[in-house]
Amino acid sequence: MASLFVSTYEKDNNCVNLVQLYLGLFASGKSSDFNAALYDENKSKVGGTLGLVGLAKLLGVEQFAMLWAAMFIKKRIIVVSEHVDDLLQITRTLPCLVWHRQQTWDIVKPIVNFAQELELNDIKTNSAIYVAGTLDNSVKSDSKLYDVLVDVSSQRVHVAEHVKGMCTTTIHV
Repeated sequence: MASLFVSTYEKDNNCVNLVQLYLGLFASGKSSDFNAALYDENKSKVGGTLGLVGLAKLLGVEQFAMLWAAMFIKKRIIVVSEHVDDLLQITRTLPCLVWHRQQTWDIVKPIVNFAQELELNDIKTNSAIYVAGTLDNSVKSDSKLYDVLVDVSSQRVHVAEHVKGMCTTTIHV
């Protein structure tokens, strides 16, 4: 649908036509080039352009396996990146590791500002498990917020000390 919007706008650079297309799709779910009834919503949930193979190549097999184990046993995962596009790709891909749990999408918090007290309290009180993304590198030093930390810039997966003892048979460090 996004490519339909882009091509419509590129034809004549007219925002009115773009809004008409959007409203038509919103009202009927159809256009000459798109039919919402034929669209599989679950495909939109699959990890974007990175995907599981891309994540495995990025992190390496051993770290990818640690991340899979953490998702499988429902651990709190924080992804830290300096670039928002990388952050969103990875947080969107992680639930694909446990695709059999369709409710897994509810635990994804793609961008969290841990400096904001409201967001920090929400994570601490309302989420037993989560996949949270952040641009804030200071989170790395507060292992109380996570069980597993994915540092995109160093391409490393770090397991917090308090989890290592509990999960030695599942997450090898």
